[in-house]
Amino acid sequence: MPRSRSLAQTAEPIRPVAPTTSTLITSPSVADENALPRCPRSLHVAVSTGPDGTCSSDSELGVGPARGRTRHFLPRNYFFGNTSRVRQFGRIRASASGSNSTQNPASGSARPMYDCVILGGGPAGLVAGIYLARLNRRVIITDGGQSRASLIPRSFNHPAFPDGIPGRDLLTRMGAQVQKLGVDYIAGCADRVEQASAGFQCMVAERTLDSRAMICATGLVDILPPWRDATELVRKGNLRICPICDGYEINGAAVVVIGHTRRALKEAKFLLSFTDDVTLATLGVELQGVSAADVREPVRLATSPLLSHGPTADGRLMLELAEGRRLEPVAVYSALGCRPRSNLAASVGVRLDQEGRIPTDAHQRTNVERFYAAGDVVTGLNQLGVAMAHGEIAAVAVHNDLLAGVAL
Repeated sequence: MPRSRSLAQTAEPIRPVAPTTSTLITSPSVADENALPRCPRSLHVAVSTGPDGTCSSDSELGVGPARGRTRHFLPRNYFFGNTSRVRQFGRIRASASGSNSTQNPASGSARPMYDCVILGGGPAGLVAGIYLARLNRRVIITDGGQSRASLIPRSFNHPAFPDGIPGRDLLTRMGAQVQKLGVDYIAGCADRVEQASAGFQCMVAERTLDSRAMICATGLVDILPPWRDATELVRKGNLRICPICDGYEINGAAVVVIGHTRRALKEAKFLLSFTDDVTLATLGVELQGVSAADVREPVRLATSPLLSHGPTADGRLMLELAEGRRLEPVAVYSALGCRPRSNLAASVGVRLDQEGRIPTDAHQRTNVERFYAAGDVVTGLNQLGVAMAHGEIAAVAVHNDLLAGVAL
């Protein structure tokens, strides 16, 4: 990890912090990982960790007049590295009195009390982090690196990018903005969430996080055909999962929709907006909730099992069916459904809809007080812009609800 330096500019040279000024926490093998650095409101602290996870001092740790925040400069691919490590590049807003911390009964050390823990580092979670940081809230993002957006080869329907933008590039840009604002970040999926007297407790990467509010932005997982290379085909654009996102680019080409439900048939009909050559392929699976008579021209039905598949030179796919039919080249969409990542929300009593997604009010509030949801895990349209708007709305709701209930 590159060296991190204080951004505070003072007339006097930056001096090393004395050991008693701030507690530096090393890797779990050296010190209690549940503790975090704490500093007076008037100090600006920059923390850097070495290869062994220990914090450095001297030239890498300085103080100066600031507003109690830390900023770290990280490499472009920072968010997509080793997810087994706990990374913190965050704002430290602890008051001198320690009122923004809680006592760890196991170790006796102080844990920070966050205003909000954000579960998920996709577009919704990152935008929520940006907004909360700019509202001077103490926030931490937990991210398992599994954002659906990271699979987008290039999005052409996201505003402000006329030539499109790859999903990973968009996440990297947003991550850089989060980093610049000093938001805390942990690479890892939350293992457990519980309600606590002051709000919530979240266990992630062998850490316990305390917060007064929580935003669930955990997204969903698309159900793909049972092919070993399915995920890689999505990442390369050969296998598609969102006709709203990229149907425009089909431009009259032949389309195959893989699915066997009424929803799959509905997606096949939707794609008639972009082409008049659409086949619903069940790949040998029996139709459910729909009959062959429901599939009418111009949509055609293919029920044979799949013998083989493979990418074509033009970025599409070849499908060979058991009946001897070969479809090539075709734009293939998977319409097998999705699985919302809503188990953590349900564990604290959040109500789910029939699909396992989270219904919210107009301010992204759930039925559980101070538990909010944003992005694809929420009932509604799965789009980058919608997820980002959810994150903005949820962040402002968190801020206003905390203002109404707790004095700053």
